Amino acid sequence: MEPCIRDTALQYFLAEAKKTDGNDYPSASLYQLFVAIQGQIRLSDPAVNLLTQPTYVKCRKVLDSMMKKRSAEGLGVASRRRAEPISSLEENILWERAVIGSDNPPKLLDTMVYLIGIHFALRDGKEHSNLRLNKNPPITGPFIDSELHKRYILYKEDISKTNSGGMKDKKYTPKTVKAYENIEYPDSCIVTLFEKYKHLWSS
Repeated sequence: MEPCIRDTALQYFLAEAKKTDGNDYPSASLYQLFVAIQGQIRLSDPAVNLLTQPTYVKCRKVLDSMMKKRSAEGLGVASRRRAEPISSLEENILWERAVIGSDNPPKLLDTMVYLIGIHFALRDGKEHSNLRLNKNPPITGPFIDSELHKRYILYKEDISKTNSGGMKDKKYTPKTVKAYENIEYPDSCIVTLFEKYKHLWSS
């Protein structure tokens, strides 16, 4: 499919997508669907990046507009449980169809974006773009929780939409969030996949 045609198709999809019961998707679910679509496309064309390439700026604008609209309607991030921006059934389908996974670097990257968005409820593109592994990374670990005896990774917010890091934000308390390992389903465990991603990134 030509990029311009794909961009147009995505604009219509994002504007009209609804759940099977006819209700609207919350803003976070729309974003995760967008990431999942990118993962599916990159199975056949790893060079495609819907989140950054200028070719897809129009569909990103539609996504941003629809997310703001859903938030204004009370379907923002806080309207759903942080760990379930899409239903468990929908997420299982993504894993079963290998839309997300760790069998190749592009897919692992997409999967980390997806899981980080779920577990740490990143609120805008700036928080995603500031993710890094080199100097002062916002995500660190794994660590061991001495009480739960489980491993976890830790996200510490540095800057965000509500915290630019300037003088006015000196009293702002950045959010910190822990994401624990999934012992029952290790293949989809954010801690395990984060370790793998760090290893590949440094090698």
